[in-house]
Amino acid sequence: MAVQVIVVNDSGEPMSFDVGADVLLETSGRLGPSYARNLGLGSVVGRYVAFLDDDDIWLPGHLQNAVRTFEEWPQVDVYCSRAVIISECRAARVEPVDMMGDRTAMGYLFGRSIWRSRNRRIPALTIVFREGLATHLFDEQLSNDEDTWWLLTAEKHRGARVKQENSVAGIVIASPTRSSLRESQRDQAAWARRLDSLHPGAGGVHLVGRLGRFAARNGEVDTVLKMAALSRNVHRGWTWMPVVLVELLVAVVQRVRRSTR
Repeated sequence: MAVQVIVVNDSGEPMSFDVGADVLLETSGRLGPSYARNLGLGSVVGRYVAFLDDDDIWLPGHLQNAVRTFEEWPQVDVYCSRAVIISECRAARVEPVDMMGDRTAMGYLFGRSIWRSRNRRIPALTIVFREGLATHLFDEQLSNDEDTWWLLTAEKHRGARVKQENSVAGIVIASPTRSSLRESQRDQAAWARRLDSLHPGAGGVHLVGRLGRFAARNGEVDTVLKMAALSRNVHRGWTWMPVVLVELLVAVVQRVRRSTR
């Protein structure tokens, strides 16, 4: 199968070497991943589309697995799988552990059962989609979570059907800088409101079910309480109170354990 390679250079510096691209596009520099992706989508010619950031790596067979899935499942619009995640603070691991199965992407990532599951995620480098979704653009106001938002809105507004396979697509080099940006309470509240606009209650799932759960396992009592307060502001009411109480108990136990080591 012929492959079209589109490279978008968003560094602000001219390319100093031949990247072997069929199409090379330059931005004015540092306009962000959403802008770069949208620019690349404007030049797409082909049946399937996939993105690869310059610091990530595809493993052999990834694209072939995606094409095979599309051929076997004609009703599927978006393919995704698992990846090896490498970061400075943790050993390399394959994620996600809990797979999507028959759930929608929204139900999988922000369903109310998220608080009792292990690290659900859809690594961006694993996503491959049919050409019909090439006109579904990324939100250029987002500098983080743009791939997740694209996927959720494609599912909500374009009726895209997502299938997650168990294969390992590639290697993701986790960025500490990007991670720290996501920890801002203001950013988290804004993201939660976006989620609520797609599916009421999803913002609370993110703040309490995902971030609160992570904080509890790290013994961060204050963060658990802050996420609960943010959730109440985003989605009025205390529907998450039972989960918050459990998380507080876990956080206190974890803090005591660490203090006695």
